[in-house]
Amino acid sequence: MKSDVKFVAADMPDADPFRLHIEAAIAEEEARKISARTCAALAAAKARGVKLGGFRGRRFTKEEATRGNATRSDRATNHAKCIAPIIGELRAAGKLTLRELASGLNARGVTTPRGGAWQATTVQRVLHSLG
Repeated sequence: MKSDVKFVAADMPDADPFRLHIEAAIAEEEARKISARTCAALAAAKARGVKLGGFRGRRFTKEEATRGNATRSDRATNHAKCIAPIIGELRAAGKLTLRELASGLNARGVTTPRGGAWQATTVQRVLHSLG
């Protein structure tokens, strides 16, 4: 609006510059109010002793990270072994591409280790873990 470029607001095509200026001022004031309410709520939570933020100052040791990675890898390998027969059936039925295998697993209601839908890349990782 400051550059004097003519424009039309899609949600208010008949609004004149004065009306747009008022709407912008109202939106700016609402943003200030939201910010004030958020700051007050965070201050109240902090006063109650709530720990704010995601990082709590503890990092995994190298040993803990290694154990966690090994656990995740073992779970993935076990899941791959469980669905290997299904993948074999799909291949026998003529589904050879990764995309076809993913579609076949999804059609059968088989979920990924995290409970999601299969993608070609996910199937590729499973096949890689099976060797």
